[in-house]
Amino acid sequence: AECHRLSGDFKAQKAMLERIKAPKRTAKVNMALGGLYRRLGAESLAIQCYQEALRENPLAVEAAECLAQMNVKEQDVTRHVAEHARALPWLASYVSARMLMASSDHKAGQVAFQALVQSFPQCSEALVGLAVCHMEFGNNDEAAQAFSQAREVDEHMVDHMDQYALTLRSMGESAKLNKLTHALMETDVRRPEAWVAASVYSELKDDPERAMEYADRALQLDPRHAEAHLRKGNLCLSQ
Repeated sequence: AECHRLSGDFKAQKAMLERIKAPKRTAKVNMALGGLYRRLGAESLAIQCYQEALRENPLAVEAAECLAQMNVKEQDVTRHVAEHARALPWLASYVSARMLMASSDHKAGQVAFQALVQSFPQCSEALVGLAVCHMEFGNNDEAAQAFSQAREVDEHMVDHMDQYALTLRSMGESAKLNKLTHALMETDVRRPEAWVAASVYSELKDDPERAMEYADRALQLDPRHAEAHLRKGNLCLSQ
């Protein structure tokens, strides 16, 4: 299944994973199936897979975020992690913060992530969440600082790094944007965030054709990646 994913044959990957009987599926398998079902527009099946992933492993926070993006109520998600709250008191707060960000409640999300960062200053995921919330309110200096701190903790961080690229561009930080783009490419050229960052840098260097080429590449890798669609749309408007 992983070979099919790497080759871009998602139908074959789905068929392979579906051969695993539901009771035998791990959280990783359910997460992969959930992503495939979302890609194909089968949201009800995706929701079932993400819920099963949380039941199997309450630390699969990405599943909670995906459920929030599909408008599943918070209480219907957090109940899967509630029984682990005593052993892991931070878990419910972290899941709630991720869901607030996924549902675009950035004001409440900013408060939630700030509290998490104060308790866990080396948590790269919390730092990125805080950065994204700052970015949504136009607080570019605070966003850039939080993004930078997250990369100091985890230099291989890719999630939301295309948004970091946009923040750096808005601040005119060409050298830092170039460095970030190269780092993302070295980490994983199969992730759309790297190509969105490359598109942002190309536009900053007044190369709109290459910027569009890189935006298209990001969409080829993940047709559902929102930042890639926004990038291409903005490039079309600027022509």
